[in-house]
Amino acid sequence: MIQMNVTTNGINHHRQCPWALTIENCNGVQMFRTFLIIGAILYLMLTLILLTYYIYNSIKQNEKFYKIISWTSLNYMKFWSIIYFSMRCFHCITIIFNLFGDNIIFRDTFFLISWIPGHLLVYIHIVSIFRILPSLLFNQFTETTSRMKTIWIPKGEKQITIIFWAFCIITVLSLTTTSFIAAFIRRSEGFTKKWFFAFSTHVFFQWLYCLINGFLFLYYGRILVKQTKKSIKLTDINNDKGRENFRVFIRKMKMYNFVCSAICFFTAIIVLPSTTLLMYLGLDNLIDIMFCIAVNIIFPILFGMLSYSIITSETQKNNTDEPSFTHQYSTYMQTNSFSNV
Repeated sequence: MIQMNVTTNGINHHRQCPWALTIENCNGVQMFRTFLIIGAILYLMLTLILLTYYIYNSIKQNEKFYKIISWTSLNYMKFWSIIYFSMRCFHCITIIFNLFGDNIIFRDTFFLISWIPGHLLVYIHIVSIFRILPSLLFNQFTETTSRMKTIWIPKGEKQITIIFWAFCIITVLSLTTTSFIAAFIRRSEGFTKKWFFAFSTHVFFQWLYCLINGFLFLYYGRILVKQTKKSIKLTDINNDKGRENFRVFIRKMKMYNFVCSAICFFTAIIVLPSTTLLMYLGLDNLIDIMFCIAVNIIFPILFGMLSYSIITSETQKNNTDEPSFTHQYSTYMQTNSFSNV
């Protein structure tokens, strides 16, 4: 059974409820159980909705979704979204029913590494932006009044591949290694200063990746929306339906970038720093409540909005009346193979 009262080196103190590990013998156990049940339901709903839509759409378009080598960028985004939602749902169920109660390493590491699929989802989306931007930027050269600003994007597939895999490998290795180290220390020593240092190192990497991802979404997402707006001026839209389709598509792009940026910055600026600081100060009661609400209620709602953006971006392909450049982006996300990355 996980120890609830530990006093070592000035870091350990009575935890109201380390809900990410166990809620057995917690103060306010019913409150935390309620939060976890809500989180499990929300994450399960997201998993089933996205998985059902993925299978339905694959059957409808006669796609062999089991052939991973032919997957598109959008397929990978849906795949990692499903993995992430499933892992978060399984974690909630594990804590609610006290599964693997004596396995501290499994509980600690599973909770910490369950965020990795979210980072991979971001990298895949950024790579997709890298690939679509050159065609949008090329169209701007036909405008005699266009004033092009310098935009940094990788040159060619080779640079994109190197950057993508470098980010993926570094992210997975750093987060996995630090989570295992923190788990081993806690199993052998408890909540000591050594554990706090290992845990803080893991939090630092999470903070760094969330911050980088947030800025990537702001920078490249804003450029993508701006260049799409400019490109549409080069097309002949002489009907109200076409203009409305374009406005709807732009709103969806903005919402997608806003939600992703909000998740990243909310985690990097509010959740992770406050969690680490309050833990160091010994204000664990406040941490447990705030962190549990953020992870199990706020995050699923934001990710639900994100999933809506992914699904609706795919349905754009079926609208034959939409403007060519909005159609180009949504079609690209579905037809561009990701096998060369």
